[in-house]
Amino acid sequence: MITLTKNAVYVIGKMLDGKKDYGLRMSKVEGCCSILFNINLDKRAKSDKLIKTHGDIKVFADRQTMEAIKTLSEKNIFRPAKIDFVKTHLGPSFFTNNNRLGINIWEHDIE
Repeated sequence: MITLTKNAVYVIGKMLDGKKDYGLRMSKVEGCCSILFNINLDKRAKSDKLIKTHGDIKVFADRQTMEAIKTLSEKNIFRPAKIDFVKTHLGPSFFTNNNRLGINIWEHDIE
């Protein structure tokens, strides 16, 4: 469902800097005509379900998001997403190959 490249794991690991309770939160966002998903750095709540781990980096979501992912995956609407960290002429940034996934990973989101 979510794959992180080595570059993404490295950069996110540096941003988290050993904060064990933090990871990537995937959340459902209602779009104007479809369901979209957002991913950002956040602290994991006890009710969150762990989706996947990449080394020390955890990807998690709440129950409603998990249900939406499952439904859209069964209908082949949500395809697996790969998240990479790349350097372009506009500067370094996270990038995904899935147009249903918005990436909002900012270091200032960590307390």
